Amino acid sequence: MKRTIKTIINFLIISKYKQNQQTVNEKFLDNVRIYENLFMSKFRLKRFFMKDNFTEENFIELADFFTAFSDTTRLKILFELLESEKTVTEICENTGFSQSAASHQLSKLRILKLVKVRKQGKFAYYSLDDEHIEHIIETALEHFEEL
Repeated sequence: MKRTIKTIINFLIISKYKQNQQTVNEKFLDNVRIYENLFMSKFRLKRFFMKDNFTEENFIELADFFTAFSDTTRLKILFELLESEKTVTEICENTGFSQSAASHQLSKLRILKLVKVRKQGKFAYYSLDDEHIEHIIETALEHFEEL
């Protein structure tokens, strides 16, 4: 993520100075510091670049992503996987879901890249795709507690 932000900043600075026919080498670091001070966090910087470049297709994908959290079955599965990776059987035992229902929802979660699978022998172990999913759930819980 940091590399992407720096690449974007670098591109903007280079573009600006090429238009003015100035060299970037001398002023690059000063301008990076200016941009970093203006946008104190990487999240604010990401939002700045996203608002102009976010397409209708991006909004549809984002909406699809959030629908995963609107189904109680999928949400319970995600909560199970917060603890550790589990097989479908373990998920079913802990939630009371049928194997077919759990497998169906895990398939949807995999398509949305919220869950990943690791196969070992004849068993498939499911886990959260990355730490971002855990952060999203934690942030939602913090918000929910504030209501």
